Formats: sequence, C-alpha cells, structure tokens
Amino acid sequence: MVDLCFNQDQFPEYLYTGDLYNRVLLALGSVVHKLAKGGQIERATDIIDKVHSLIGLHDPWTYKSKRSIQTDIEKEQYDHTHVVLLETLGNARMDASYDIIFSHINSTNSPWIKRAGVHALRKYQHQMAADAMLQSALYDEDENVRYEALLMYQAHPQSRVVTPLNKRSADNNTAIMDPYASDMDVQAHHRSRRGFWEGLKFKLAAPAVNWQKRIGNAALGASFGVIMENYLDLLISPLRGHFKVSAHDEEGADIKKILNMALRFDKVVKNIVGGIKKGIDLFMDIISGRLSIKTIVQNLVKALKGLPAKVADLRSRAIKAIKTIGQFDELQLPPFIKPVKNLINKVQKLFNDIKTDVMNFYNTLEEILEVQLPVLADRLYKSVVDVIEGFGLIGKNPKSALIKIGVGVFQIYTSYKEALQLKNKTQEACFFLKDEKPYWWNIKDEYLKLINLVVAVKDQLKNSGNQWVDDVKEDVVAEFTKGKYTMSKVRKDIVEELTTLIDDLLNPFSYLDGLADPFIHAYEATFGVIKSIKEAHTILKDGYETGKSLLDSIFGSKVPPEFPRKTRLDKDGCRGTGFYPARLLSADEEYWSEGVDLEIAAGNRIVAPFAGYVMLTDRPNEILIKTTGGSLKDMEVYITNISPMSTILHPNDENYIENSISSGVDIGTATNSPCTNHIHLTMKKGGGYIDPTRFLEDRMFVFEPYYESCNDYKLVWKGEVKAVGMIVKNEGKDEEDTTPDMPNSDVDPVDPPPMAADPGEDIQAAKSNPSGMFSNVQTSGSLSGSMSGAKDMFSTLLKKADSFMKRFSLKKLKLGDIIEFLDKLGMTDSKQKLADVLKSIKKLIDNKPCLNPAQATDDQLKQELLERGKSSDGSREQMITRLTTPDKRCPWMYITTPDNMYCTYDSMCLGLECCMKVKFLMFLYTIKAYARYDPCQYQFSFGIGDHNYTLKYDIQKTDTGLLASVTLGLCQREDTSNCLAEFSLLANAVLPLPICKTDGSITWPQDCQVVVPVDVVFVVDESGSVGESNFKSTMTALSNTVDKLAVGEDLVRIGVTLFAGTGTSRSLLDLNTQYSSTAIKETFSSAVYKKGSYTDIADAFRYACEEMFVGNKGDRSDAQNYLVLLTDGKNNKGANPVVTEAAACKNANIRIVTVGIGSGIDEQLLKDIAYSLPNYYLHTIYDDLHKTLPQLVIQTLDCSFAWNIDYKAYLSFDSIKSTIKEAAIKKLEEGKQLLKGKLLEALGLPEDILQSTGPCLRPDKMSSFQLTNTLTDRGLNTTGSNQELAERLKADDRRCETMGRELSLPDISNSWLNDHLYYYVSNDCLRLDACADISLSIADFNYAKSFRAFVELDFCKYILKFGFEGRIRSLILISYQWGKKETLTITKDVQVIFVIDKNDDKKVFEIDFGLKLCFQGSCIIDQMFLENHEIPIPICNENFTFSGDSISDLITAIGGKMTEEAFDIVLRHLGLDKYFTSGSCDVPKGPVDCPVMINPQKYLPASIRTMVQCQMTDNCLGLHCCLDLTFKLPLGDRMVTFNIPFWVKFDPCQFEVDIAFGGFRYKRYILNYDWGEKNVISIGKGASAPVQIEYSIDKMADGKGFIVDVLIKICLPIDSDQHCIPQNGIHLLQQQEVPLCSDDFLDWMKDCKSVLPSDVIFVVDESGSVGQEHFDDTMVALSKTIDKLAIRKDMIRVGMSLFGGTDTSRTRFDLNFSYNKTELSTVIMKTSYIKRSYTNIGDALRYACEEMFVSGKGDRHDARDYVVLLTDGKSNRGDTAAGAATCSDRNITIIAVGIGDGISEKELRDIVSKQKYYFNTTYTKLSEALPDLVSTSIDCSADLPSFISGWLKDTGLSVLEEIKEGGKLLILKRLGLEEFFNGPKCDHLRKPYSPNVQGWNNECPKGSLGMPALPDQMSCHYTSTCTGIECCVTIPDLDLTLHPFIFIDPCEYTINYGINTINKTIKLINYEWGKTEKISLANGIIQLE
Repeated sequence: MVDLCFNQDQFPEYLYTGDLYNRVLLALGSVVHKLAKGGQIERATDIIDKVHSLIGLHDPWTYKSKRSIQTDIEKEQYDHTHVVLLETLGNARMDASYDIIFSHINSTNSPWIKRAGVHALRKYQHQMAADAMLQSALYDEDENVRYEALLMYQAHPQSRVVTPLNKRSADNNTAIMDPYASDMDVQAHHRSRRGFWEGLKFKLAAPAVNWQKRIGNAALGASFGVIMENYLDLLISPLRGHFKVSAHDEEGADIKKILNMALRFDKVVKNIVGGIKKGIDLFMDIISGRLSIKTIVQNLVKALKGLPAKVADLRSRAIKAIKTIGQFDELQLPPFIKPVKNLINKVQKLFNDIKTDVMNFYNTLEEILEVQLPVLADRLYKSVVDVIEGFGLIGKNPKSALIKIGVGVFQIYTSYKEALQLKNKTQEACFFLKDEKPYWWNIKDEYLKLINLVVAVKDQLKNSGNQWVDDVKEDVVAEFTKGKYTMSKVRKDIVEELTTLIDDLLNPFSYLDGLADPFIHAYEATFGVIKSIKEAHTILKDGYETGKSLLDSIFGSKVPPEFPRKTRLDKDGCRGTGFYPARLLSADEEYWSEGVDLEIAAGNRIVAPFAGYVMLTDRPNEILIKTTGGSLKDMEVYITNISPMSTILHPNDENYIENSISSGVDIGTATNSPCTNHIHLTMKKGGGYIDPTRFLEDRMFVFEPYYESCNDYKLVWKGEVKAVGMIVKNEGKDEEDTTPDMPNSDVDPVDPPPMAADPGEDIQAAKSNPSGMFSNVQTSGSLSGSMSGAKDMFSTLLKKADSFMKRFSLKKLKLGDIIEFLDKLGMTDSKQKLADVLKSIKKLIDNKPCLNPAQATDDQLKQELLERGKSSDGSREQMITRLTTPDKRCPWMYITTPDNMYCTYDSMCLGLECCMKVKFLMFLYTIKAYARYDPCQYQFSFGIGDHNYTLKYDIQKTDTGLLASVTLGLCQREDTSNCLAEFSLLANAVLPLPICKTDGSITWPQDCQVVVPVDVVFVVDESGSVGESNFKSTMTALSNTVDKLAVGEDLVRIGVTLFAGTGTSRSLLDLNTQYSSTAIKETFSSAVYKKGSYTDIADAFRYACEEMFVGNKGDRSDAQNYLVLLTDGKNNKGANPVVTEAAACKNANIRIVTVGIGSGIDEQLLKDIAYSLPNYYLHTIYDDLHKTLPQLVIQTLDCSFAWNIDYKAYLSFDSIKSTIKEAAIKKLEEGKQLLKGKLLEALGLPEDILQSTGPCLRPDKMSSFQLTNTLTDRGLNTTGSNQELAERLKADDRRCETMGRELSLPDISNSWLNDHLYYYVSNDCLRLDACADISLSIADFNYAKSFRAFVELDFCKYILKFGFEGRIRSLILISYQWGKKETLTITKDVQVIFVIDKNDDKKVFEIDFGLKLCFQGSCIIDQMFLENHEIPIPICNENFTFSGDSISDLITAIGGKMTEEAFDIVLRHLGLDKYFTSGSCDVPKGPVDCPVMINPQKYLPASIRTMVQCQMTDNCLGLHCCLDLTFKLPLGDRMVTFNIPFWVKFDPCQFEVDIAFGGFRYKRYILNYDWGEKNVISIGKGASAPVQIEYSIDKMADGKGFIVDVLIKICLPIDSDQHCIPQNGIHLLQQQEVPLCSDDFLDWMKDCKSVLPSDVIFVVDESGSVGQEHFDDTMVALSKTIDKLAIRKDMIRVGMSLFGGTDTSRTRFDLNFSYNKTELSTVIMKTSYIKRSYTNIGDALRYACEEMFVSGKGDRHDARDYVVLLTDGKSNRGDTAAGAATCSDRNITIIAVGIGDGISEKELRDIVSKQKYYFNTTYTKLSEALPDLVSTSIDCSADLPSFISGWLKDTGLSVLEEIKEGGKLLILKRLGLEEFFNGPKCDHLRKPYSPNVQGWNNECPKGSLGMPALPDQMSCHYTSTCTGIECCVTIPDLDLTLHPFIFIDPCEYTINYGINTINKTIKLINYEWGKTEKISLANGIIQLE
C-alpha cells in the first residue's frame, strides 16, 4: 500500500486513473492508526510524514493565487485530492497531523476541503478539536461547513448538547421545529432549489425537518440522514391565501402559453415583413441609389459657398474709386469732376448694395443649408439604419424590433417636417413667398440703368479734360519743385487716372451676370427630393402600422418590459393597495387621479410606456405623455413620483417645443414616495379614466441559474472513511435546448446603406474627435449649471438642443461667451485658434488706416459712426458732418483740438488718435496721428503715418498732469524750419494725471468722464411688509446713491415718490425741489414711514410717470428720464396690470430700473418691465441695499459720478503736489488692514487679540547666522553642520533643570504636528511655550500666520498663567482643584487646553498641554501635544514646599507666620492685587476759594488721620485722596504699608457720582436714585467682598443742595476670620453739604424758582395749502423745539393737535402723554399728514383750549398755559376772534407763528395778547427759528442766560469777575464748554501772532488782501504759503483763550477750519460754493462763521 501511494513510478498508470489510488490512501490512513496502536510508532510516523509532505500546511495567499487561474475542472481535482489527504489524516488520527488538519479549516479555503477537515478531526478526542469544530459551526461563512461542523461537534465527547436552532420563522411564515433541546444556538443550514419567475419575491423554505440518526455504536454501524422535500409557500393578494405546489410543475402553464404565441407569430411574420421591406427599399434608393441625398445636399452647400467669392472684390473696387476721387479738392478742379464723382458714387453704392445683399443672403442661409440641412440628412440616414436594424430583429424579438422600427419611422417623419421648414426659410430668403426674386439675380438690368451716365462721363473726360490740361496760367508746381514737375503734367496724370478708374470700376458687370444660377439649380434638386422622402415614409409607415397591429393581436398592446409591473401591496404604512383604483389610506394625501401604483426603487430609471409628446405638468414630480399612435391615440398618460429628465419641459417654459418620444426611451428616475416606493400610473381618454392594468407587460418567468451548494459524497464504514468523491463531475454536466422549430421566423436581413452614403460624415468626424466640443460636453456632464447667467443660450444648448435651434442663432453668439464655453469644456486648442483670430482682428483694428470722410464709401461711414457710438442715419453729407464733429467727452482735450481733424479719445482722456486733413494744391491728404500719455510708465508717445513729415512737440509735466502740444509740418528735408504748412495735433492740451494702482490699473478722483443731463425718480415701497427698519435702510441706500451722482440743476436731478396701495403715492422730493446732495440726503434722513396695507405697483408707475415727470416739477425735455422702482413685495391689488403702466412709461421715453428686495418679490415681473437685462434689474436684500443700489444706478445712468474739478486749480503749477506715493502707501496699509480683518473674521477672533509676530523660531528653519548667534548667546558649542546646530538648539529649547534634576520635553510623535508646531520650556521648567505655523486661504490670498500659546506656573506665588496670542488668563492655586481640565476659550474654534495635577506621592506636577485651532469648519490642530509630563514640586525656601489647599495651610507651610510674599498671594486670591500697591501715591493740588470747603480730617479718628491725605476736586464737589494704609499682616507680626489712590466726586450738574479705589473705577448717573438710600460698592472676590465703599446722597432741608456720606471698609477674609483695616473703616465724607449746581435739579427738588411750570399745546395746520413736504418740515421744527425745552413732569409739558376745516381738529398727543424728549420727538416725526380742504383757525383754537387743557389730559392749575399756533394760510370759514376769546377767557396765552406769504397778518396779530407773541417766518427757516421763538416766549424754558444769572444770584455773586476757579469750571461744565477750553492756551502777544501790525502778522508774499484792524485782545497770523490764517483771542477775567483757524489744502482739495478743540474738514469736489459754514457752541454763545 505504501509503494502504491508513494512510489507511483513502480506501477502502471491505469492503477491511478480510477478511484483505486484514493481508496488505498484512505485505507492506509486506517492502517497507520492500527500500527500506532500496536506499538509501531516509528513506522506509523514515517508513513504519515509522507502524507504530510503531500498536503502541507494551508497557505491562504498561495491558495488564492492558484485558485484565481484554475479552471473549474482543475479546481474540482485540487479539492478532491486535498479532501482525500485530509480524510486519510483523519483515519490515522496521529497527533502530529492535528495542526495540518486545523490549518485547512481556514476561512479562505474551499468549503468541501473545510468540511473534510472538520470531519477529519472527529477522532481527536481532546477539547482543542471540539473547540475547532464549534468555531466552524458558529462562524464559518459557508452554511454547509457550519452544518457539517455542528454534526461533528454534537458527536464529539467533549461537546455540549447543541441544536441547529430552537425555532426559526422562515420568510413564508413556515415554522421549523426540531426534536432537540439545547442551551446554544447556531446559524441554520439553508438549502434552496431552483427559482423562477424573476421579480416575484419568494424563498423556498429550509428543510422542514433535519433528521440524523446513528445506527449501532461508534465502532460498528453507520450514520443515515433524511432531508424532507422543499415546498413553495406563496401569498397571493388580494385573496391572501396559501397553496403548496410542486417545484417541478410550476413552469408548465406559462411555457405552453409562450409556445402558443410563438407559433401564432410564425404564421403572420411574412405579412409583417412585406410592407416594411418595401418602405426600406425606397429609402435605400434615396440614400445610396439614384437620388443620393448626400450628393444633392453637398451640391447645394457648394453653390451657396460660391456666392461670397464672386462678390469678394466689389467693395474693394468701390473703396479704391472713392479713395481716388476723394484725394482731389473739388473746388480746385474743373466742372467735369462732378459727373465723374456722381458716377463713382452711384457705382460704389450699387456694388456695396450687391455685396451687402449677397452676403446677407449667404448669412441668412448659411446656418440653414450648411448646418441644419446636413444634420437633418444625417438624422434621416440614421433613422433608416435604425429601421433596418429593427427589421433584422423581427424573427428573434418582434416586439423590440417593432419598437425600434417605430422610433425610426417617427424620426423620419420629424426630419421631413423640419426639412419643410428649412425649405420655407430658404424660399423666404429668395423672396419666393412674395412671388419675387432678388435684383442681383439679374445684374444686367442694373447696368443698363447706368449706361447713359457712363457714356457722358467718358466724353467729358476726353474733351474737357484735355482742355483743362493745356489751360495753365501760373505754374506753382514748377516753382515749388524747381522745374522737376509741371502743373500740366499733374493735371494730365489726374485725367488719365480718372479714366482708368472708371474702366476698372465698371469691369465686374461683365462677370456678375448669372451670379445666382448654380444656386438655383442646386436648390431645385435638393428640395425636390423632399417629395420622394414623403412618399417613402408613407409606405414605410403603412407597413409598420400593419405589423404593429398584427403583433398587438398576438401579444396585446403592452408597455415595454423595462417599465415597472409589480403592483404595490398594503404594507409599509399604507392600508390601501396599488391595484386599480389605487388608494394609499395613509397619512399622506391621496393621488388626484385614478390609476395603479407600481413598485420601483427610488433612483431607478423609468422608460416611456408609450410613444407620444412628453411634457411637465403643473404638479411636482409628474409628467404627461400625449400618445400619438394606434388604439392609444389621443390618450393622456400621467406618471407621478418621477424626477424627469432635464429635456422635458413645461409648455409654459420659454424653451419649450414639442418633445416627441418613443416607447422604451428613458424619461427620468423614480423619486421617494409614500408606502413601498412606487410610481403612480394614470391613463385618461375622452375625459374618463382607463384601467392601465391590461397594458402592463405580463411577468414572464425566467429560469434562475442552477446553483450547486455541494456535490460530493463520503462513505464511512465502522468509523473509517472508505471513499470520497463527486456525485456528478464537471465533464458530466450538459444543457438541453427544447426550443420548437419555427421556420417562418427566420427573416432575411437587409444590408444597411454604406457609410460613404451618410450625409453626416463630417458630423460623425466632429463627434469622434476626442478634443472636439461634442466629446468634451459628453465627458463634462451637465455644464449648464456652471455657466453664468449671461450665457443663457449655452445653458439652453446643453439642456435642450432643439430649443436652442428654435430660440437662438449661431450668429448671435458673442465671442466672449464662446471663449468661456470652450474654457468650461477644456477645449484649449479651439480656444487658442479663436484667440489667434481675435488677435488678427485686433491687429487689423489697431492698424486701421485713417479714414478720410471724403474718400469713404457710405458703408465705411456708417461703420465708422457705429464704432464711435453715433447714429448712422441720414444722407452722406449728414454722416460726414456727424463724423467730423469733435467728441466732447474729454472737454479739456476737445477745446484744444484743432478743427481740421476728427479724433478719437481714449477712455481715460489721456490720449487721442486723429485723422488730419492736409490740403496741397488740388490734392487732399488724410494723415493718421496719435499722442498718448501713460501715467504709470511716465511715457508720452506720439507718432504719424507712413509719410515723411516733420513732427514738433512741447511737453510740460507737473505732478498731477501734462500740458502737451504736438504740431505736424510739411517742411523741406534739407531745412525743417522752412515749412510750407503746419497743423496742430494738440495745442496746450490738458492731460490730467490719475492714480496708478499696483495692478497697473488707474483711477480718477471720480469715475465719470461724461456728465449729461439725467432726471431720476426713485419709486419707493412703503407697504406693510417693509417695516420701519427696512424703510430707514432704503433711505440710507438712497443717500449713498446720491453721493455717487453728479447732482446739480444742469446735471442729475433727483425725485422721490413713496407708495403702497392704490391712491397712496406721495412725493417726498420733486425734481426741482433740491439741487444739493446735502439737502437731498437730509430729506431722506427725515423721511417718515407710513405703513401701507397692500402694494399697487401699477398705480405707483402711473403717479410717477404722469405727475412727477412733468415740466412744472422739474422734468427737462433734454434730459434722459429714469424711474427706479424699489419694492420687497408683489403687486397684489390694482385695476391695471403693471406691464400696462410700465409700457405707458416706456412710451414716454422713461427707462425703468427695477430693484427687488428679499424673497417675496415677483422676479419675473420685475425683469419683464425693466428697460433691459441685466443692467436695469437688481435682486438684493435690505442688508446689502446700501452697497448694491449705488452700484446699480451708476452703471445704469449715463453718468454715475460728477467730475466737477476746477482744472485751472487742478493743473496750476503753483498749487499741485504729487500724491502718488502717499496714495500707494495708503492703499498698501488698507490692504494690510483688510487682510488682517479677513483673518480675524475667518477665525472669529476679537480685533485686539492677534500679535504682530513673525514665523515660529524653529531651529530647523533658522539660517546658519541665526543658529550661531543664538547658540553663542546661550553659551553653547557652535561647531558642526547646520543640522547638528539645529538639533543642539532644539535639545536646549526642550531641556530644563529644577530641584537638581535635568528634564527634557519629549519629541512630538505626530509627523504633521511636528512640522507645524514647535514647543520649548523655560530654564527653570516652570513655563511651556508652543508656537504653530499655519497656512490659511483667505480672500484669495494664501496667508501664513504663527499663533503662540503658553502655560506658566509660579509655584512659590501660587499663580498659574496661560494664554493665547494677546489673551492671558491667571489662576490662584489656593484651594485649586488639581487635575481639572482648564480651557482658555478665545472662540469655539480657538482654545488653549491643559491639565495640571499634583502627585503628592511622587512630589511632582503632571502636565498635559494642547491646542485647538479650527478654520472654516476644519480643525488644523485639535489635540494634546504634551501629555503626562512630570515636573518636581519645587521648594520655595528651606521650610516651604507648595501645598495650595488653604491660606492657613499656606501660612503653616512657611513657618506659621504671614510674610509679605505670602500676603501678595492672599491679595491675588482675593482679587485685590491690582488695587493694593506699594508705590508712592500723589494727590493733585486742588482748587482754591471753592464755594464750599470739604475737610475729611474733622470726621476721622486721630489714630487714622495720618493715613489719609486729601484735596478737593476741580469742581469743588469732591475729594481726591491717598490712603496710606499701614497695618500688621494678618496671622503675622510684620508691618506693611500700601498707598491706594482714592477719590469721590459728586457732580450735580451731570447727575453723576464718580468713585475710584486704586485701579477700580465706579461711575453712576443718579437720575433714578432714591434720596437717602445707602449704596454699597464691592471690590474683590469672595462671599463678602473684602473692600466695600458705602455712600448715600440726600437733599438738604431747604432745597439748596445735597448731603453726601462716604465710608470705606477694608476687611480681609482669612479662611473663616475677618481682618479689618482699620477696624471701623474710613469715614471720608460724613453728612457733607454740597451746593445746588443748576436748575436742572429743580424738578427733583420741587421748589422751582427760576423756571416756572408750563403747559404748551402746539396747534398745527394740515390744510391743503401745506402739502406733504412742508408738513414734514413743520414736524422737524417741532422736534427741534422739544429738544430745547426743559421737558419734565413738573416743569414743561407739551401736547399737540392738528387742524384744517371745521370739526377736523384731532389730538396727536395730550399733555400727560410723555415727559421723555426722545419719545415725544419720535411720535412727532411719525405723524401722518391728512390733507384738509380749507382752514378754520377759530375752530382749532376752540378745540385746543376747551378739549385739551383739562386736568384729565395733563393740564395743571399751577402751570402757565400756552397755545402755539402754526399756519401758512388764513381762515376762509369760521370766527377766529371767538376761538381766541375762548382761550383768553381761560387765561391761555396764544403764540401765533405765520409761515410764508399766504397768511393774514392782521388776523394773527389780533389773537395774540402781546405783539412779541406773533412771528412770521418761512418753511425753509422754520426748523431754525421755531425753537428760539418758543423758548424765548415761554417764561420757563431753561435758557442759558437765565441759568447763569440765577446761579450767580444764588451763590451771592453779582459780577463775573468775582467768580473763583471752581465757579468758572461749573459755568463751563453747564455750558458744555469744559472740553472746548481744555486744550493748550494761545498767547496773542507771542509768535506766531507777534510781531504784528494792527493785530496781523502777515507772512504771505502776495500782500495783505485788505485785512481789517483787530481788537486789542486779538491777533492773527497769515501763513507764508498764503493758504492759512490762525488767530488768538483772550477772554478777560476768565483767563480763557479762543484759537480760530482756517487752512486750505489745494493738493487734497480740502479746507480745514475750526476753533480750539473743534476741527472740521470740507471736501471741495462737488462743493456748494458760496455756502455759509458755521460752528455754534452753547446755543450761540460762541460762533464761528
């Protein structure tokens, strides 16, 4: 047996071909076991080692490598061999074999081998074998292996009882019970039979019972198993029944049905084929037969392309003729020149017309015949190919074949229809539809019209010309050329040149006859074939419909097989099913239509169920197909829950055209839907619903592929494996084909037409080009989303090519759009070629010859005018005049340009190019000359044409511009100073100097060079949706816009109207109201928002266009009108459509600009009514409106900015200084600040946190020099390489020494972090620093920034510090929570993180240190880079080591007594370290002679008086002190001193208390203070603050002042004890009396003496004569008046009423409405104007005095009552005197304010009690006059003069001289002049004011300018530059000075003026000259004008 197994070469081969060898090997394994058992261990081992060598250990990698290249038979042989060897080892059960067997149970092995390995372990009785079996039973991926392992494990003596499973519920609810009980589950053993019916969800049940029985015992007997037959448990809805069926009988019924249909088809297939074949033959003839459509199309294209060549030189001939005739001066030639010129003009016009018309004809048909027609022919070819391909499939797949043929038939039909359209377009171009033809088709007729003129001209040239040549009287030519030429010779040459010119000009008539003949013939041939296409299509269509009808009779009309067919059942949240009519019966809304629900997964493709026209519906995710053929014709098919393809559009879409589709083509993908995901299919016809079920394709069965789980056997006899093998080997398997024979179904195919016959051969070549547009679009996907909005046609092209061809023409494409499109597609070659074309065009333009208008053709004149943006209408003479009129765009060049030329100025007015007309004798020359200044390169360039001329120039340059003169001379070469003539190109032309930017661009002081008259009306929405805040935002945006406009009476005029609903429009500003930007902006700032209820844009347009753009309101006939609409809503009311009113405005030549704000707008409407897109439409938000509106307006209007520069001053040599350097520095600084701001914004950091630091100082980034210097400074070795030096420095950075130990920081293990972060430790190990170098991308910049963080411990001072950049935080370590994670949070994305723990056992601190730094959602660093770093706890002195648990512990640790150092720690712990200082404390010297003396020494105990030093404060109402606190330290015996600054100030004038303690500051305004209340100020940390300052303020009994009390308590909490310093505190102010400051306190003291309580009612006229604008002016004046009065509850109260006619009076607010000025002003400004029809003053007075002066509405019996009447008219009804009497009877004083000229002065004077109560003013002055009028009329108005006199009287002082320093300060404080006089004083007796004459120190060399003599106390200095005056005025007695000044900066165009600390600057660009500028202080006490 051994020889047979291992010495195979000794035996014949036939012994190894069968199973003998395997059985011997298995038997040998059993023998080995017997040998070993019998004691022959060595022999058994020798044999089994040979088996080991055959199988070896399992190597997964080797196994996979072999397995990947083996065939199925090789795999089978490999597995069989290894199974035999494993079972051999199992029979032998030698211990040495265990590892080999176990290795082959590896999961990578074959399942058969693994099962054999498990079986081989059955004889190994130890626990390891049992565990290996259990592992496979539980976890092997193959269920058969698991099953085998389970059986073996159950039989193993070391196993526990295990069952296959306890209970399992199969997919079909079949329960499988087993007879075992177990405490363990394993995965079940599944078996499956062949499945069928694809798409039907079912799974054959696992065996109902797995039963295995062992007969006999282990030594004798066998194992038998029974597996019961599978069955199918199928749920059929809606019956919901179950049935069992034999798995082998299921397919019978459906197979018979299919066979029956196939045989029926075989009988009719010939009828289907016949008609289709006939149609195919006809099309083959059209494509590649006698007609050859490709040849016909090519001939037509060739004929069309030949037309341009035939007329190519006509225009050049005309140009040559015109140029020749134009070089002669007609006035210097005889009369015959006129008919010659007339003939040339006629011929050149005819030639130009012919070429233009021929090229227009060509351009019209080029796209049609060269692009669209070949595309149609190509589509026809492909459609026929599709039909032929479908024809070849009829016998194999008839339904798919008919679908393919149907698609082809349909495409042929659409191609035919489009060909008819092309034919019509061609006929239209040829005038065939008008029964005409182009004139140039017969040129002969045109020549006959000229023949008579030609003969006459030639005769005149011959006769009159010769006579003119001989008639020479004075020969100036001979004289000038010194006999080289004569006048006769010149004239003869002219006559000959004209004769030749006419012959050459007429030559083309000879070959232009029959110009269009080739095209006409090709046209007739091409469109004649359309009839043949129609006939062939008819026959093919009939054949197709016959075939389809026959197939439908067999198979039925069905949807394509790819269309969903499975009906949704009632599950997944729906109680209804998808069967017709489908119902959801869920929380979701039911479908709108009857239909069926068909299951499909979301995202799966959906094909068209039927052919027809497809479109979107109004409902989301739904399409409609209108069917077009057969029995389904005129049916509507709706599919819901579909995401349609982008080519399917809604009929209302502007890109929509009829989109026909065929059955089976993709139409979209399924979306998510309720219940089981599905689509909803609805079919309608004739208004009714149809059940779609019968149209759904039957679900045909599909046999599943046969899957074989296992195919092996094993024979085990008496425990020994006797045989293993395959039941059926691979070579024994075969398939049987039972397809029936159907001879008629073999249809002979038709060969497709040859590729050479394809008319679209060029198209295919273009598509196949890998770098072409087609390939790039295919590979780039959808580009439409990435194209900009302006590229609408490209978006349409990519989205739907058919719509593109309908909406756009290739000729309309702009070059910029094409370049962007090519760039998006990556077509660099095409883009480069196009760029080369553009360069060539640019070169032609740049080198364009100078155009002499007299020598230009009419076409050239028109083109030149168009290029210059001028009209090209009119006669030739008009065009020449328009062309030669100079352009006024650059005024300072225009006025210096001579008249003998016409010029083009560059966009910056820095250069020009001119055509100069030069005349010599009878010759006219045109010379091209140019001059330009480049301010950035400091170059002035100039030149002339190719001729030899002399050029003279003179250039004077200043820092801000050039004065340039350039002259052209016709001079002798030998003597250039001797010139026959000279012509100026520039004559002292002004070329202003702009500012050069770093990027090469330049800017002007403003950006507009053209200022034209413009009238602009802003129409602003104030409906309810706007709101007060957004309305203000709109007004701000309008102000910003006005700043950008050249506002002026002759330039830009501004009007504004506000609107909401119908009839609410109101004018805020007419076009002639204001011409000042400042005044207009003031109107905007004071505009009142009147909330409207709805929006009527149409009515707003009507109001603006009919009532605003009118002459009497400022509209100008010569100005362009603009209407700018601003709205945030939709038009929701109104009788007329908006578009109607917008059209009316446009008809009135008003351009409409629309601004939609927010998301609630009707965007389409706003775009539709805008003048043009995109420049006249803007969509924005309120937050951005202040930026976006000005940008829109300046780009829309003809003029955006004013350029009101005084050029004489601007270019004055004496006044201009260079600003380029300063501007560059300023821009650089702005850029730096902008980038810093962007960084802060991106990181979310506060502005002050970043430090200006360089990159991290890393040794590996240092230079050799840096390394050497740093190492030298540290005393380290400096020898070695750079790398060695860097490593040495790095080691030193991370090394420290403490407590006799040397420590080092660990290296950073993370490589990225190590590259970007560097950290180091201080020498004493107490501080860790980290620095991170981070690169960030911010605002298109790559920005590198280093960020620094640190943590530092001062153990001996119990302080912990840590920080990030400029943000530092400190902690006191007393009672510190060790191990706590500390975070310094700068923002949520920037944090410093660390943990410090104290290990008392090790006597060390353990430190973790990390950093979080995130940017734009991504964290750059977010981790601890130092962890568990140990630092020994230091010994601060010989007795003290760090503890940190409590203050008492601290004292104990340092020896039991408090020291100064320990007390510092306590102060930090209590938060007092900033306030207790040991330095000196200085008390400023106080004022003398204060009205009240405050001396705290009289309050203080003697023991502490020496601790307090005080002086009175400057206002004499407080103390400024130094607290010299000397005391014994708590818990110690040492004395310490702390000097603490302290002050307490009480300011009754400003209602303010100001207290300071050290660095602590407390200020409080006591307006709401309760008199006598004790207030406590707490300073420091703790439950009870260690420092408390108590103060109280009470009133004096007589009301003359106040009583102030201040007590300082300092009590330090040391653990649980309080240590007070001093014991009872410091009582600085004790019942201190402070005098009254001013009458502002009288409302608190309630004993007003100088200010009397008053009740005032303002009665305001709102009759029709007032108007909205004047009414608004009145409200502004009232608001300012309120601000000036002493409004208090117990002082002045105000109310307001409005009136018009009788009984129209209304109360705005009563006397008790509010005592707050701000609230009152707000109500006044929001008051609405209600226009009244007439005026009744008497009724208004009666209403106010009877109904408003009542106690219930705030009237007081002890107050003076006033009525302030404001009116601009006179009473035209009622009794004024009676109303006035009502008031006087109640002791009410009337103040009458008449406004304007329309009042009755007598009427108003009669009603006032004193004439001083009558005033007359204007609305313009009302806001300035009314406050003064009212405050001086009311007895109690708190005006300043009465205040000052009253204050002096109360203090016992009668004259100013007697006031001491404290009193002066009080006066200045009350007047608000304290800061004003706080600056340095001037001295009018010293320089620069002295020496002087009559007060003037005049250093200006220009003279005195008529300076007046100055008062004694005043002197002035006139500067040497003559641009500034400053003066000094001394105020006697008060020791005060005034310093007024004014300086003019002509370089910056500013005036700077002011007085003392007041400084103002005026920009002179756009300045309103002559305006009075004023500074007024303290209500006019000090004024500067």
